[in-house]
Amino acid sequence: MSVVLAVCGNNFFKIMSDGRLVKFENLIPFDAEKFTVANETHPKVIKVAEHWAAGIAGSGDIAFSLFDEINKRPAYKKLPLEKILFKIKNKLKTYRTPPIKTTVFVGGVDSQNQCSLSILRSDKEYEIEQIVPRHNEFAIKGVFPSTIDGETILENRICNHMPFRDIEHVDLLMRNCIEGVAEINRSVNKVIFEELIVLR
Repeated sequence: MSVVLAVCGNNFFKIMSDGRLVKFENLIPFDAEKFTVANETHPKVIKVAEHWAAGIAGSGDIAFSLFDEINKRPAYKKLPLEKILFKIKNKLKTYRTPPIKTTVFVGGVDSQNQCSLSILRSDKEYEIEQIVPRHNEFAIKGVFPSTIDGETILENRICNHMPFRDIEHVDLLMRNCIEGVAEINRSVNKVIFEELIVLR
């Protein structure tokens, strides 16, 4: 399992993940406790252009394939964020429904010059849920291993510390959140990968 966190403010989008890739022994029925560690330094986030970045948690096969597709096609660097979202959604729909719930975060600066965070989930047929934070507000989302209460961790480690002082404060809180999960769940490690998009 993974931890992928996304925070979107009025002038930035920050995404962060741990680096542990695991292979589960039993997918059907799914057993979150039985797995082997395949890689300790596997990025689950990607920055494709100055205006957008993405992260994925869940199926490693889908993550590999989607990131490979994004890296190979120059259009992903040039298109506005709205069109990129539909390209990603259409690509995700070509994959077989994974036995592990898969979530994709996409965020950055859209054609209206505003920061937004979009979420696409396998259990919702990858329909695009877009959040544009209101003035001086933040969108804070996370994906956690299914064996822990991720919402409570997100609330205690990040949400309860608002208002944020600056992006460095957000960065510190996100790191603390991932490191805290790594201490209680062995499918997550303390190797951090992160990307930042800033409204110019």
